[in-house]
Amino acid sequence: MRNSLLLIIDLINDIINPDFPAANCANMVAKYNVIQHANTAINFARTNTFPIAHVKVGFSDNYKECSLNSPLFSQVKANNVL
Repeated sequence: MRNSLLLIIDLINDIINPDFPAANCANMVAKYNVIQHANTAINFARTNTFPIAHVKVGFSDNYKECSLNSPLFSQVKANNVL
């Protein structure tokens, strides 16, 4: 595991927190304990001195990169998040 890295992708409040208007993934995150599993993986990586990279999706002010057909991001533009 010498060249290992933990990559954390899209754990963004705007899409996983049920209190946010565009939280399309909140139910799935809760159902599968995603936050708890991510924390376990992060703690393992830190304990074993693996690098950790966090990736956050973002869009320009006019959301031209955001597909309106995306089940995940369809509400992003309407709610002016990310």
